[in-house]
Amino acid sequence: MLKTLKLKKAELVQIAKFLDRAPKIPAAASKELDDFFLHKVFLQRELRAQSFKKHLFPNTNVGKLTSDWYGFKFYHRYSRQGDPLIGESQCKQVYPVAPAGLKSQGFFLSSGQAATHTAISALTKRFRLRPESKLDRVYFETMELIDRLPPHEYTGIFELQDSSALNFSWQGVMAGDKKKILLFDTTCIDRKDSHLKKFLAHVHKTLRPVILIRSCVKLDSCGAEFGMLGSLLILNPESFPESRDVSRGDRDTPFRAISDVIKTTAAHMGHFASIDSIYPFLTDPDMTELCSQRVKRIQANTQRLVNYLTDLKLEVRVRPHSLFCEIPHLGQGHPSALQKLAEKLSVLFSFPLHFADSFGLDVSTVTTYQDFYDTAGTVCLRIAPPDLLPEEFEQYLHIYGRLVERLKT
Repeated sequence: MLKTLKLKKAELVQIAKFLDRAPKIPAAASKELDDFFLHKVFLQRELRAQSFKKHLFPNTNVGKLTSDWYGFKFYHRYSRQGDPLIGESQCKQVYPVAPAGLKSQGFFLSSGQAATHTAISALTKRFRLRPESKLDRVYFETMELIDRLPPHEYTGIFELQDSSALNFSWQGVMAGDKKKILLFDTTCIDRKDSHLKKFLAHVHKTLRPVILIRSCVKLDSCGAEFGMLGSLLILNPESFPESRDVSRGDRDTPFRAISDVIKTTAAHMGHFASIDSIYPFLTDPDMTELCSQRVKRIQANTQRLVNYLTDLKLEVRVRPHSLFCEIPHLGQGHPSALQKLAEKLSVLFSFPLHFADSFGLDVSTVTTYQDFYDTAGTVCLRIAPPDLLPEEFEQYLHIYGRLVERLKT
């Protein structure tokens, strides 16, 4: 994996540029992916501490009402009530492939799920719209939220798209009714994706009302999970209808514009993020490109892994995003047993394999969870490959074969 580590050194160098005092890269980080990953995590923790110290008033502002933060500009009064983004190219700052003229309004929230909860609550309670989706296996917490919506008398529908869904497709996204509000979770899509670029150009042209929600943790923090963060962007805000607050009956609500509705809803739930928690490198073009390259390598490795496991006559499930694969009905034991097995194989083969409830990291991760679409409540195994050059990853595929064989016995 030395070839990969030489290539990935640019990631450490780029993160270090944001630190006032950057430590030297240890020699071990150039030899082992585990050591590389740990040093990257260390750099991001240092940067997070620096960010906390750097922003003097991240919560209640007693200074000027606008605040600049690493390329973003906010109207900043009281973070718990929301610091709206200011500027003409907000969407292009978060999604570099967006057209420069695409009108948008945006906020950062404490997590991707906070963004989801805020958007769904605003659309259902204040616009009287119910979600409609043809997707299978959307993110389980999103599905849980939708299943528990109160039985209001809805006056219309909005479309839900989720990039984590098993049958997600760009064709399905582009085929949507341009007059219907679209709520789109882009968490599993690279921010420089060519299909995303075409979609945003289409939204710009058709003036479709769209809300983009995203967890920044997985793909935007360069594989080291800087911290919990979600983004919410309202595209073509003038295309949204005015709100009618369900809780107020037929009386007009003082919060009628979509941006005010979103801001008020998130504030009531305490979902907003403080400015100092926003990744300093989020708008950096070099870091964005490095993150995009990482995603492509991981996706290529997932496809190689799926082909290998399929050749072993295993039932393998892979989603369109190709960031991990799942093996249903495997891993029924206690998670600690899987953790010990991963540790053993990692040491035996000098390979960065870890038990962890995440994906998109530099290292390979495995975990088990209840297959929430299986009424029998069975468990499935999730395998997320590491960020290695595909030709180097090829020599480690047999380790996953050993892992699966052990779990089957």
